[in-house]
Amino acid sequence: MKLKRTPFWNVMKAIAYREPLEKFKEFLEQLKAKGFILHDNGFYYKEAYLAEARETLKMYAHLVHNHTVDVDVRSYFYMKSAFPDHIQKLSNKMYTALIVDGNFHKAIEFSKEIEETHIEPMVVIHTSVIKAYLKFSKTKGALEAYLAMLAAGVAPNSVTYTVLIKGLSANPDFIGDAKKYLLEMMDKGKRPNAATITAVIEGFAKQEDKAAEEEGKEFVRVMMDKGFVPNVKAMMEVLRGRPTAVIRRAMSVVLSTLKQ
Repeated sequence: MKLKRTPFWNVMKAIAYREPLEKFKEFLEQLKAKGFILHDNGFYYKEAYLAEARETLKMYAHLVHNHTVDVDVRSYFYMKSAFPDHIQKLSNKMYTALIVDGNFHKAIEFSKEIEETHIEPMVVIHTSVIKAYLKFSKTKGALEAYLAMLAAGVAPNSVTYTVLIKGLSANPDFIGDAKKYLLEMMDKGKRPNAATITAVIEGFAKQEDKAAEEEGKEFVRVMMDKGFVPNVKAMMEVLRGRPTAVIRRAMSVVLSTLKQ
């Protein structure tokens, strides 16, 4: 019988989640012995990177089965797990985002890593978790997911920062965190795009508060001291369609600082 790919995918995730690496390898050998060709069924794992492959599958199983994970996020990944090519699509989106933002060298490194290991980088999964929390307007959960990513030793790339910062900026209670991580992004030599910078400045503008406006101006000054001058024209494009009052306050924060 020619069996479908999904049952094997689910079993592999279950073994990766609950069993040690040797059991995972043993299962793959049993598949091969029965004539199941991995690369013909979408599994391109190389022997040298089986430990990494197991960690990727284990992470996805954790998101679906661990009840410490938020219920909406678990449901989201449970639905996505029905499509084994979901991880690959996330990687393609991240690669495209790196290119669009002008991070060509990072995009090439990202692509080469996948080509060499045949495994989707863990940064893809962690970034998708942050995005999932934000999808359900759970900003605190997104921030905790980012901190968990760091604790796991996974370094964020510019796409991770973009997703996190824009999400934090949308919640007035987290605008301070948005500013913090945008400056962290800059300190690590990653150039934020216009949408990311605008999101933080817009967050200050939406507060309709003089103190918030002054904090926004100070943020722009610090940003400029780091060599990042806001692109006014690009910001205007991002702000198109926003309430006039928000656009006016946001541009006032930037323009008044640029004139100093």
